[in-house]
Amino acid sequence: MCLLSLSLPAQASTKKLLVIGEEFAPYEFVQDGQVVGIDIDICDRIFAKLGYDVEYRIMPWKRAWYHVEKGLADVVLTTSRKAAREPFVWYPKTDMWQGDFVFFYQKGRFKPEFLDLHYAKTQGLSVGIIQGNSYHQSVWQQFPYGNGRDSFQGDLTRETLHPQLYPVASLKQNLLKVASGRVDVTIANKTYGMYTAKLLGVADQLAYSTQPLYSKRYPAAFIKRSVHPDIQQIATEFDRELATFKKTQEYQNIIAKWLN
Repeated sequence: MCLLSLSLPAQASTKKLLVIGEEFAPYEFVQDGQVVGIDIDICDRIFAKLGYDVEYRIMPWKRAWYHVEKGLADVVLTTSRKAAREPFVWYPKTDMWQGDFVFFYQKGRFKPEFLDLHYAKTQGLSVGIIQGNSYHQSVWQQFPYGNGRDSFQGDLTRETLHPQLYPVASLKQNLLKVASGRVDVTIANKTYGMYTAKLLGVADQLAYSTQPLYSKRYPAAFIKRSVHPDIQQIATEFDRELATFKKTQEYQNIIAKWLN
């Protein structure tokens, strides 16, 4: 497993790959100085079979996407499928995983069965989000940008956000703000939110909405501007191996290792 390191251009070696992503525990995060998690274990297994050495780096999402646009890495994890991203990445057909998104809130403040996007909008709730995250079309329809656009405007956009949206760099910040009452709710993948709340020691202070706000699929995206000469071929091979690997007990063991 590779140690967390400073941000440098991707290696040109044909047998080395730089894989980046934002913190998204338990899928990818830093623990005791190492990048670990479900996606890391899966990538280790597949890239080793394909004959590649991998370095992993975790960084805020906007910085990660800067690496994508500048071709400073080879693969970016936890990247949902968006038309605005397609000029920069190849999406394999097979997803790493799929998950539901919910509102996290300070326990006792709201009735979870009533808490949805429409309720948050009409009640004037402050909503913590992560800078550059794409969320879902339904979020932007309820909380359009300052220019009135109601669809995701890109990972590095400088468009003014809806006044009820409060952006920060990480989910950790959002959960701590919710726990302390500085924002009313935050949108997060349920597994990611629960896992991170436990890591922060605030799980007993938080609850989440009963019904999912939406569901999203997450592939490992391969960066078109990567300096690796075979990156598109690697994407194809990875997709084939992942589809096969997801049918195995070893894949299920990796999931159980982190979620149980």
